[in-house]
Amino acid sequence: MLNAESLEGVANANVTGDFSDTIKLPSADTGLAVNFGAEYRHEETETHPDSVFQAGNLTGQGGPTVPIAGQFYVRELFAEARMPLIEGKTGVQQLSVEAGYRWSDYSTDVDTNTYKFGLNYAPVDSVRFRGSFQHAVRAPNVGELFATQSIGLDGSTDPCEGVIAQGETPQASQAACALTGVTAAQYGHITTNIAHQYNGLFGGNPDLDPESSDTTSFGIVFQPTFVSNLVVALDYFDITIDDTIGTVGADVAMGNCLDTGDPLFCDLIHRDSRGSLWISQTGFITDTTLNTGSLGTKGVDLQASYAFDIGKMGRLGFNIIGTEVMDFTTEPLPGLGEYDCAGLYGLVCGTPIPEWRHSFRTTWNAPWHGIDVSAAWRYFDPVDIDTTSDNPQLSGDVFPADAKLGSRSYIDLNASVTFADKYTLRLGANNLFDKDPPLAGAGGGCGPVFCNGNTYAQVYDTLGRQWFATLTMTF
Repeated sequence: MLNAESLEGVANANVTGDFSDTIKLPSADTGLAVNFGAEYRHEETETHPDSVFQAGNLTGQGGPTVPIAGQFYVRELFAEARMPLIEGKTGVQQLSVEAGYRWSDYSTDVDTNTYKFGLNYAPVDSVRFRGSFQHAVRAPNVGELFATQSIGLDGSTDPCEGVIAQGETPQASQAACALTGVTAAQYGHITTNIAHQYNGLFGGNPDLDPESSDTTSFGIVFQPTFVSNLVVALDYFDITIDDTIGTVGADVAMGNCLDTGDPLFCDLIHRDSRGSLWISQTGFITDTTLNTGSLGTKGVDLQASYAFDIGKMGRLGFNIIGTEVMDFTTEPLPGLGEYDCAGLYGLVCGTPIPEWRHSFRTTWNAPWHGIDVSAAWRYFDPVDIDTTSDNPQLSGDVFPADAKLGSRSYIDLNASVTFADKYTLRLGANNLFDKDPPLAGAGGGCGPVFCNGNTYAQVYDTLGRQWFATLTMTF
């Protein structure tokens, strides 16, 4: 049995004020609006596994689950303000600025500052431009700070395993494998793990620093007066996260040790007396929590909606929300170099990152009161396995069955009817055509950390067709 308890206490006080009557520019109709206040938060987590969990005796557990206990508190002051600069003028229907700031004092001896700036400009009623810059932080949570170190399943590759006498030739040379701790006597005699599951040492780090991120975005909202009920919004985003809280990753450590011999990675690899990383818990790759490198992503968000009457047949509406990922870069450690996982998946990139995905919904509002029918199309671009990349941090063997995960489209239907002015009945089906998720093999792209049941439930529909019915009543 595993008993876990998480507690959070929050105390917040804030004041909102509108100073349009006293602090206002002559070129604007409204004035300064502000919000400021203070907040206190306390977070505490405890995990109490029984003796079976602590011994790691459960099938597929991968190692012992140890007790965890930790807590911290944070005190914060914050303020936000919005100021119209020009309103209702020719060529400047609206021009306004906004800003915000938050100071945080953590009991882990960390102080942080976050802030934002924004600008909105509408030359005419039908067009609005917007842009913003935000600097944010994420403090480590209780688990990242205080999780007890233990051995569990982690990496999915060991190019140095293989018993030559059984016709198994190690993928890496003896010289390269020596960098990972393989002795001359062990080379060619390391038992292969056919499940591709290897040990890692996990755990928290009370000396973690907060992550910090910078986000720049700008876009346009188009709502033409000559086309009723049409709204189109297009926004570009550029997000960078530094000092990411995470782990180096067993496969990243192994690959870089073999390629470069850098002690930063090679010192993380600990082989047992037989050269193995899985037979006993004395063989593992250290993968504890720390501040690593950086993440970055760039792309475009699209949102559009349109609706029109269809005579006596009611009203038809369309809505689409989509994202184009241009880059999704990772630098595992400062100075190591980065790799781009946009359009890829695999043992290093992890879960699939389709370059394009969208949800397109069509809704029919029937002329009969209270009846609506809608259909949604969820789409995901195909992705390639990360070893097809020419980046040396990603390149490697390509298993033909895992080379590509095809695109996926899911159709959802939903109908609702309201009667007696207080009852609403909803009927529908998700994944109407029972589309299976794409499958990946454990030897190629489906590692134990990201993948479950040979697929990626974080992205794809893994439950098949799902029927549902609900009846709600309002008072």
